[in-house]
Amino acid sequence: MPVEDHIVMEFFTSAKQGTAQLIGRVASNDSEVTELELTGNQELIIWPPQRQQSALLVLARNTHVKRAVLSNLQLVDSVASVLAGVLRVNTTLTSLNVENNILNEASLCEIAHALASNSTLLELKIAHQKKQIPTAVEEALANALEKNTTLSSSASSRGRHSRASSSRRRSHATRSSTATPLHVSRS
Repeated sequence: MPVEDHIVMEFFTSAKQGTAQLIGRVASNDSEVTELELTGNQELIIWPPQRQQSALLVLARNTHVKRAVLSNLQLVDSVASVLAGVLRVNTTLTSLNVENNILNEASLCEIAHALASNSTLLELKIAHQKKQIPTAVEEALANALEKNTTLSSSASSRGRHSRASSSRRRSHATRSSTATPLHVSRS
């Protein structure tokens, strides 16, 4: 086990209970943990960004977690960079939800660029960030679809309609009556 993996394992397995224990199980590649559901987790919210980064970095080498729900955690851009790195190397994760966080354009674009090399993610949810998701993110997602053949995603666009097409794929922004999500899909 590389030194940095040992440090992450020690950091999270030394905790008594709760979130840190769950992250420790993900870090140890526990086959019984197939979903990481942390929506609004009050313990994780108060962790400094460096600890949040370490916690989510364990997903990079995990081969059992298929779904990670990281919504309402007040995640910031430095954490999104770690998630982009996870998406570049993880071959198990099929669903990632980072809705309702504090991610900005640059970090969301970084996640979108990571999708180009990911062949397992089927669903990405990024809607309802603290700031409106700009067209640049929608375009980055559409461009990622040119290379990624498995993904469907959702992002908030406040009703703007955008179309980026190629001979095989299209990105459609569609309005719903409540949240005006952007659905990126194949057509």
